Formats: sequence, structure tokens, C-alpha cells
Amino acid sequence: TMPDKRHMIIDSKVSLLAYNGMVNSADATDAERFLKLHLESIKAHIKGIGEKYYHTGKGLHSPDFILLFIPIESALVVALQHEPELYNLAYDKNVVLVSPTLLLATLRTVANVWMQEKRIQNIEDILSAAGGLYDKFHGYLESIMDVGKKLEAAQDSYNTAMNRLSTGRGNLIKRAADLKKMGVPSNREIPQDLTDRANDSDSDE
Repeated sequence: TMPDKRHMIIDSKVSLLAYNGMVNSADATDAERFLKLHLESIKAHIKGIGEKYYHTGKGLHSPDFILLFIPIESALVVALQHEPELYNLAYDKNVVLVSPTLLLATLRTVANVWMQEKRIQNIEDILSAAGGLYDKFHGYLESIMDVGKKLEAAQDSYNTAMNRLSTGRGNLIKRAADLKKMGVPSNREIPQDLTDRANDSDSDE
């Protein structure tokens, strides 16, 4: 298991019997024969792994390749020396050849890539959330501005209405106040500031 509950599949079942036969052979002809068998064994194992698609298994969060671990460093080195295309052959079948030296380096690389991918995803999530917040704020701001405009319009309408009531000769507020002075029965009083304004306006004309 790798970071963020991901998986890296490693196969270590490759046979090294032919390699051991080559290493322990005292005869050059036998060594050459065992070398060919060693190469064929690795190719056959690559083909077998590639056809099984282990990385697509249920519950696995794995990259699209499998690591084929060859536990003896020289066994991989000698195979690649005599058949350099072996690595590409494996890669075409979603198999990566690794030795003890390469295994840890490969795992660290894959883990770093996944961590980098997670950081990028986190950044994208943050930017997406920030974009959503900005859109909401912009919508709220538009609503507030609309309320402000309506309040301004209401204030203008109020001022217009009050001017019609309290300005000009014989305005309605002065007439109502005069009626009150004449003895019209009512317990309510017109605010003094309005009557003063109405009287001033009436006297100005």
C-alpha cells in the first residue's frame, strides 16, 4: 500500500533457474544455452503478467502497470545487456522491470508523483471553492446594491411626497394646521417641524 491508500503491485515470481544454470556453467556453450532460456523465461513471465491485468483488480487503486521484481541485480543486468529491447517489450505490456536497486527508487518516484498529484488536486479544490465563494459574494453584492438603489428611489419618492405636502402657498400641512387652530376636533398633533416648514414655505411665496 502506498500513500493515500493507493496500491503498487509487485510480482516476484520470475524463475531464475536458467540464470543460476548460466552462472554455474563451466562450459561456454551451456552458458549460452542457459542465457537464452533465462531470456525466454523472463519474456514468458512478462507475457503472463500482462495478460492477467492484476492492476485492474477489485478494490485496488493502482497505476496502469505492474512491477516485475527480479531479486538478483545481475540477473536483470545480463538480460538487458543481451536484449536491450526487453525493457520496452515489458513496458508495452504495462510491466516495469526492477531489480533491488531500482525497486526502492521506483516506489519513491511513484509515491512522490501521487503526493504531487494530491497537492495539485487540493489546489484545484481550493481554487474551485474560492471561485464559488467569489460568485456568491458577487451575487450578494449585486443584491445589496439593488436594495440600495430601491432605498434611494424610495427616499426620492418620500421627499417628493413630503414636498408636495409641505411646500408652496396653501400647502396641505399648513391647511390642516389652520383647521386645527380653527377648532376642528382631533387629539392628534402634526409634528412641529413639519408645520414650521409648511409655514415657512407658505410665507416665502
